[in-house]
Amino acid sequence: MKDTDGRDKPMWRTRWSAPDPQWGDATHLPVLLVFKQVGPRPALKQMEKVAALTREHWQGRWAEGGFRIYDGKMPIVATTLELLREHGPAGPAFWRFGRQDGQNLWEAIGNPRRDAALARRAEDARRRLA
Repeated sequence: MKDTDGRDKPMWRTRWSAPDPQWGDATHLPVLLVFKQVGPRPALKQMEKVAALTREHWQGRWAEGGFRIYDGKMPIVATTLELLREHGPAGPAFWRFGRQDGQNLWEAIGNPRRDAALARRAEDARRRLA
């Protein structure tokens, strides 16, 4: 849809701000899924199943430097009520689809490997100029 500046933007970006894409990463609004154990199917298995079924929408590609670029992909983060009770919202209760370990919410919706790689590149560039 058209924003106040007359340019086409995804509708969610007209309501919520997001940084401009850097290094090939187009930012999309994160999706948070919270699972609760109900019945015989384990919540963690259901999370894995949803991740497998939605892979094309969230899986990034490896970039030189040891991080992923999520251009045009949607960050999908999942947790369970039990993990939220155990760790709280600031603890490692969140799993970003495609990653191995639980993270806090800010790390899960961000790209800490990219941020670290870019910081290393900037530091190397500063050293070369000094």
